Amino acid sequence: MKLKSVAPMFFGLAFCAMVAGPVLAGEMTGKEILEKVSEKQYRAKDHGLKSISFHIQLTSAMFSIGGEQVKYMWKAPNHELCEYNGPDNPMMPKKQMETQMASTGRRAVGVSLAEEFHGYTLKAEMDGELHKVTGTTEDKEKEVSAFVLWINSDFVPVKQKSTKKQMGMEVESIATFIVKEHKGKHYIAGLKEEAMGMATEITMNWETKNDIFLATGLTIKSPMMGEMKLSFANIEVNGTIPDTAFPVQN
Repeated sequence: MKLKSVAPMFFGLAFCAMVAGPVLAGEMTGKEILEKVSEKQYRAKDHGLKSISFHIQLTSAMFSIGGEQVKYMWKAPNHELCEYNGPDNPMMPKKQMETQMASTGRRAVGVSLAEEFHGYTLKAEMDGELHKVTGTTEDKEKEVSAFVLWINSDFVPVKQKSTKKQMGMEVESIATFIVKEHKGKHYIAGLKEEAMGMATEITMNWETKNDIFLATGLTIKSPMMGEMKLSFANIEVNGTIPDTAFPVQN
């Protein structure tokens, strides 16, 4: 079943910078546009972050995850681990919980659009004064099966329409981004979405830890779930994490 509405999703985005003049999408491929946006995006891993570890804590009216139940760790260049050691949750199996929490924890490290949509089939065109990039994938493991992204002439993302899997259904959503700037780069400070006829607001929390500016959690406000807070606790920036702490990479 496919549900239609306007609504977004929360993914790793943030970007921008001025160019000498507007570049038409007809002169660039979808891949080139996403790479250009990613170059302008602020990511902590590009600004001194070499390793990070923290616990992800969740509070909401429906359920909560506290203490040290979820541990996220990352180390340059690409070591990552997210472990859930709490009780079984009937709403979300352990593997799914770890996948979702890893996606959330990755926001502290920084995820570019080029990384987010690597492997998608892309198409680029102009929509008025905006670049319009459409992406699709046949990969069943991807939560987002299709997206349309509108980007302004400064390569700042404006809004995104997505088709994603949610509770066994395909849900269409549209998000409008709230973008801010740090050190000449742009990052996502929040977004406003509509999905299945409901409006949702997501606010990203950003702080400076050990002289590195990074995301430290987010707050989601929706009619269905009320207010949900995801916080990164016990943050350790650029501490010593041995390679043996991570799964062996193939």
